[in-house]
Amino acid sequence: MAYSFDRANDPRLKLTGNATGFILPSLGYRGSHVDDTLTVTLLVEKYNPIALGLISEMLIMCRKPYEKMTEEQASTHPVATGPYRLAEWAHDDRIVLVRNKNFTLPAPSYDRVVWRVIQRVPLAVRS
Repeated sequence: MAYSFDRANDPRLKLTGNATGFILPSLGYRGSHVDDTLTVTLLVEKYNPIALGLISEMLIMCRKPYEKMTEEQASTHPVATGPYRLAEWAHDDRIVLVRNKNFTLPAPSYDRVVWRVIQRVPLAVRS
């Protein structure tokens, strides 16, 4: 978790999106440190009554694979973990996830999930 927050907050990476544009500034995020294998401390400017909601919106990244990748590789080789694993990614077309048989928490509801990209084609303008 600390890796995900610190990576999103790293100005050298010039990341954009929900984390850098909304979550971290709204939290007043200042940094983090790992206390033990199950505990991370997030440092913020001041008390924030919606902090838990903001934190829950953060995408958690897998440190080990992403640390080995360049930013270009990370943007074109996504890593999926949890109840599903990445089976296929066809850029601008589809993402296919399949059930992760090694996931130790309750099994996911579906064996396979497919996200399709549907592009809306504008109607021709008549003059």
